[in-house]
Amino acid sequence: MQLDSYNQLRGDSSNKSCTLQEIEAAILSSLAIDDCVVRERQTENLKRELVAYVVPSGLFVPEQLLSHLQTIVPTEFIPRAIVPVSIIPLTETGHVDEARVASIEVIDSDLIQGIEERLESFLEIERVAVVVEPRVQNIPTIHLEDVLPNTQALAEDSQQKVQATTPSEHRENKNSSSSKQLAISDGEPLQSVQDAPKTLTEVLQRSAQSSTKGIIYVQADATEKVQSYSELWQDAQQILAGLKKLRLKPQDKVIFQLEDNQDFICAFWACVLGGFVPVPISIAPTYEPANSTASKLQNTWQMLGKPLILTSSSLASKIADLSRLLNLKKFQVATIDKLRECEADLNLHQSRPEDLAILFLTSGSTGMPKCVMLNHRNLLSMSAGLVLMGHFSNQESILNWMPLDHVGALVSLSIMAVDLGCQQIHVPTGLIVQNPLFWLDLIDLHKSTISWAPNFAFSLICDRAFDISRKNWDLSSMRFVINAGEPIVTKTARNFLKLLSHHDLQTNAIHPAFGMCETSSGITYSDSFSLESSSDDTSFVDTGISNCWCFTAYC
Repeated sequence: MQLDSYNQLRGDSSNKSCTLQEIEAAILSSLAIDDCVVRERQTENLKRELVAYVVPSGLFVPEQLLSHLQTIVPTEFIPRAIVPVSIIPLTETGHVDEARVASIEVIDSDLIQGIEERLESFLEIERVAVVVEPRVQNIPTIHLEDVLPNTQALAEDSQQKVQATTPSEHRENKNSSSSKQLAISDGEPLQSVQDAPKTLTEVLQRSAQSSTKGIIYVQADATEKVQSYSELWQDAQQILAGLKKLRLKPQDKVIFQLEDNQDFICAFWACVLGGFVPVPISIAPTYEPANSTASKLQNTWQMLGKPLILTSSSLASKIADLSRLLNLKKFQVATIDKLRECEADLNLHQSRPEDLAILFLTSGSTGMPKCVMLNHRNLLSMSAGLVLMGHFSNQESILNWMPLDHVGALVSLSIMAVDLGCQQIHVPTGLIVQNPLFWLDLIDLHKSTISWAPNFAFSLICDRAFDISRKNWDLSSMRFVINAGEPIVTKTARNFLKLLSHHDLQTNAIHPAFGMCETSSGITYSDSFSLESSSDDTSFVDTGISNCWCFTAYC
């Protein structure tokens, strides 16, 4: 990320604001953070330093965020203090409440050390350790009838109308308490195609046999590797053979520690062909016990009964060192490089639609992460519903730069692309975070039609207005940009459309959406958002009507 010297910008408030926004965008590129603001403060020693106020998405370890920032932000721009908060305070107009932010006490290492030193100065105290714990404010429950006195009568009238048009066998018990009435949103049944594949294996086999398209893997140096679906089918069978040599049986779990997108996708489909269950976990910045991602790896491995860990040669020794440091028994690590040396195994497992296909991890905000169980039917129902909702075809060009351990990237984009037999492009996340306009370069180059990003990415683009004005892109192909994964800011989305409309991006290309892992990714997608239908003052964004989806279970 190219940033000017912060000291040079302090005299120019507009430039400094832009610089702080870039640092905020870098922080938001970590999936561990939902929201943040970065501000400058003056210390007791009259020094100026940066402070980041962050809203964690789950279990938060500051060291992990700092390690992430060190890879994309120059050292002098990394905030001196990181303050976790439950929410960024806003004014009534929706702007950051600067006064309330400034009043938040910064508890950093210097403050803790100072308190410890003062306590140790008492003769009665031999040793002391100061531990920082979050302060949780209990918010009283407010019921709808507390603010709308006529709610009860309205609810009873609505219930009577529902019962008048609902068959008796589907009615709620009339004696049940009115306070327990359920609100139900029921979409149309999913339109099924008679010869549609019932399992993921059938999906890949169909594309391998009939599609002339494939996958483009953009490398860290911006070069590209191309793999057809038939080549993916072959590569997956070779990795399958290697997994079978390790004596894996159908429904055995395989934890993924795979950073390279091609390794990840090929390993995923190898597990599909063998009936194994992949468990993707993001790569840890450092494999030490104090790191939260490394701890998630350890906790998941123990929770799932000590399954195989599949990684690359470059990470294998680091992961093995972690197991020795923690004295973990039966810790088996395999490298995908070695598995690829095997001859293709043509004896595929015959999965059923209800068979478990993948486990996704929740954030683990309560300490131990939960595993979301998705079967073949879940994933293919989501794909079919999304295709019908978006009117997608095998002519799409799907561009993804989000991590593949995220359900949106793997299910909504990659699996759907294989289901359609269309082109898909995968880019390392860090490559776009460091150079946001490269996202637009790729859309222009590959005539991409579908992509996805959280709000911070649109903000990154908006910060490059001058650079954008000097480009000569043709973005007319892009018609479905999913805006999801973070709170959607109307003004940011509109600025994005305004800037890029000069490069022929359609003014209704952004589709705000909402989803979660438990529902196989997206639940709702808006088809009504555009420059013409919105304004900068809009507080809430319409996320549309339900796509076809189904809930799954935890393990």
